Amino acid sequence: MQLPSTPAQTSDANPYAALTRGQVLRGFRTDAVYLDAVDKPIGARFIHERTGFTLDLLQIQSVPQAFIYTNTFTVSDMGEPHTQEHLLIGKGNKGRNINVLENMSLTQSNASTYQTLTNYQFNTAGGAESFYTVFNEYMTVLLHPDYTEEEVRREVRNWGVTENPDKKLRLEEKGSVYNEMTSSMNNPDWRIYDNSLRMLYGEAHPLSFNAGGAPDAIRKMTPDDIKRYHDANYHLGNMGAVVSVPKDMTPAKVLTRLDAIFLKAEPDSRKRAYMSVEKLPSTKSAEPGAIRMIEYPSENADQPSSMLFSYPATLKLNLTEKLLLDNFLSVFAGDANTNLYKKFIDSTTRALETGAQGMYSYVEDSPGAPIWVGLSDIPATNLNADKAALIRQKIIEEFVRVAAFKDGSPELKEFNDRFRNSLVAYRRNLSKFVNTPPGFGFRSGGNGYGWLWQTRYLNQESGFRKSVTLKPQIADVESLLASGKNFWRDYLPKWKLTETKPYVAVGRANPKLIQKEQAERTARADAQTNELKKKYSIDDGQEAIRRYKAEYDATTVELEKLSTDSDAKFIENPPLTLDDQIDYRELTVGSVKLGAATFDNMTGATSGIALGLGAIPENDLVYLSSLPDLLRGVGVIKDGKALTYEEMTELLRKEILGLEVEFTGSPITRRYEL
Repeated sequence: MQLPSTPAQTSDANPYAALTRGQVLRGFRTDAVYLDAVDKPIGARFIHERTGFTLDLLQIQSVPQAFIYTNTFTVSDMGEPHTQEHLLIGKGNKGRNINVLENMSLTQSNASTYQTLTNYQFNTAGGAESFYTVFNEYMTVLLHPDYTEEEVRREVRNWGVTENPDKKLRLEEKGSVYNEMTSSMNNPDWRIYDNSLRMLYGEAHPLSFNAGGAPDAIRKMTPDDIKRYHDANYHLGNMGAVVSVPKDMTPAKVLTRLDAIFLKAEPDSRKRAYMSVEKLPSTKSAEPGAIRMIEYPSENADQPSSMLFSYPATLKLNLTEKLLLDNFLSVFAGDANTNLYKKFIDSTTRALETGAQGMYSYVEDSPGAPIWVGLSDIPATNLNADKAALIRQKIIEEFVRVAAFKDGSPELKEFNDRFRNSLVAYRRNLSKFVNTPPGFGFRSGGNGYGWLWQTRYLNQESGFRKSVTLKPQIADVESLLASGKNFWRDYLPKWKLTETKPYVAVGRANPKLIQKEQAERTARADAQTNELKKKYSIDDGQEAIRRYKAEYDATTVELEKLSTDSDAKFIENPPLTLDDQIDYRELTVGSVKLGAATFDNMTGATSGIALGLGAIPENDLVYLSSLPDLLRGVGVIKDGKALTYEEMTELLRKEILGLEVEFTGSPITRRYEL
């Protein structure tokens, strides 16, 4: 059935085009206008004048959605930012109510904690009114939570009671945050990254504390710690949001509604102090070139693990440099076409036997822009300081080699050709980025984090009209490429890559840690049992635990009594689809059905083919499982000539945005497709 077009499909003039710097609109000051790949305004940055809330408002033709964030620098290893996230949207009547409201308004949501911020994101298929209702509820619960101290203790870390098979009772450490981080910090990659941050910034620095929480420190957290942290960080002047709306939700309408929401949520608009990048203390980094062996629990002492090389966080990159460095790293250390992959992994070209099965590199979006190079799945025999030092020396030598390429040389041309292909793919991805619904609220996070950092980087640059697709910066880089000169000769030393010995964290499995951690858990439980025996003035540990359990269960009943039913009701006018704002048509090509969707900002097209799998004989299904990898992950035959995987990868970067091959299926419809 052809669904009717929605009121969202309008042809009004672009409301962002006439905005000017400093213009005040519905209580917001205009700070920037964002342009898409064809220089069409698609959004703007507004600052709420009374509270200081930062709003990046985008016009993308999809359901209204928001990526709300609070700047939450860490103050200890107790994991206050992470714990606060759990409590705010899950505990207290307000935290429970927002979950009910979302279900009643066809809203999807997600939340996560990073080193310097915590985000709460959602999208709603319920339309504009549902969006404003849910946004208002987020402001209420984030700024004025009503969880109890007991809920804090139970969410963080508390003592539960478990019955053994022999009917004896034992105390067991519980708490969502505690159990999550106990599991996470036993992951070797988490431990390696955590220790690398401490080498970069120092042991007690807002950028090196564990934002999720270190188990030893989580056990010390109190409700007062959480209250202080919330009071210091959760106020509108320290918050912001990236909001994406369809074009019938004009800036004037959105700003009017959000202004009212902010004034109601925080009527006291006094300025409050909070941590910022400018106020960060100086770093107290580890000794230059330090190499640390990081042990983690594993039953297999020969478990392969990773090495992580980290460069001191001393850079301050402008957007052009960020663009250069991102793409340099993508062709220097990463997939099978990169310099370091061929040096350390490719069996036909490697200059050093590492045994590694993969590698990656990137520059982090954090103060000082630390650069990371990682090798993964290294055999245990190579996980030692000597091998790490040797690999590090080879990395430095490769940086020096690239910096020494002569102008116009074949070596420089080969490297820059790969860089140019990466730049083409980067530019194409940015075009897709602005043309694609952000996907806030999905478990994968959508493009929320990407939009946040893209707008932050853009607003560090001068000018009022800012290209989200970085057209001026890409033009600058293309000019460098066209010069034929080795501009890496200047940039690599400037980024301190040709002379700096990076820090190295090496993961090593240690089976003894399993027994050690179990013994420590048992000792803590025994100590707590003794405390209960003292509390109840009895010598019988089992009786003490029984009495504690009775009190614990009674407190649970009291918490349940405090819980009130939500008054949220299902939306009165539910949409006919999950995204009525999409402008689409149903067509046919011969006997084949075709759906075509149009987005105002698109500069390219995406197409897909679905092949039914129902006719494949059961005996052949065993071969089917490998088909996606074979179609996407090997070379091809083109015009009778075999192209290697490396050649195919470069062609993909040059010619198309991306290629994905996957299975989809539904046990309900019994429809399975490739």
